[in-house]
Amino acid sequence: MEKGLNAYIKEKFGLDHEVDIRTVSPLTLAYIGDGIYELIVRSVMVARTNTRAGLLHRQTSQLVKAEAQSKMMDILLPELTPEEESAYRRGRNAKSSTMAKNASIGDYRRATGFEALMGYLYLTDQTARLVELVNLAINTYKPGESKYAEAHNHHGEKHRNSHDHQKNGKDVHRQDHLSDESVNTLSSHRLDERDAKMEGLCNCEDSEQFQRFNDDQKEIK
Repeated sequence: MEKGLNAYIKEKFGLDHEVDIRTVSPLTLAYIGDGIYELIVRSVMVARTNTRAGLLHRQTSQLVKAEAQSKMMDILLPELTPEEESAYRRGRNAKSSTMAKNASIGDYRRATGFEALMGYLYLTDQTARLVELVNLAINTYKPGESKYAEAHNHHGEKHRNSHDHQKNGKDVHRQDHLSDESVNTLSSHRLDERDAKMEGLCNCEDSEQFQRFNDDQKEIK
């Protein structure tokens, strides 16, 4: 039998006591299976992309939730040996005092069976088989893949929105600047016209016309 992580840990900690896997509670199998499965998924996510921990957490969450694990069993069941299927069914049929908050009873039980299968393979040091099945599950689970893309695009979309906001702000500032220039130009033009008209009236000999112009300006003010 191959020497897996479990055997290595037991050796280093001096844990020589052998346990018959058939006597291990299915919920105990699920307990250890939950942890080892998430470790594999996290390792895959970190190896695939070097990104922020928050984004890695969102990607991982899509694969470790009960609904995803339940659907993965549809992929794995045809590939299981009789012993592996027995470990799954033990976990699925186990009575648990807890329940997932965002999963149906059916999904929760199938997910427990999935984790029990993972725990069975880990505790029996079938590491290669464990990784093989996880690889098949996460790479065939299409709904999960579409949600990875959504999580990946979240950061890019946020960046684009921020860029568009800055661009729009610059456009508004440019429009305000042009508007101010237009007002100043128009005001200057009107003053020039007024000065020219006054100059013409002052040079004329018709004092009554000049007086009427002054009266009009007072009314405007």
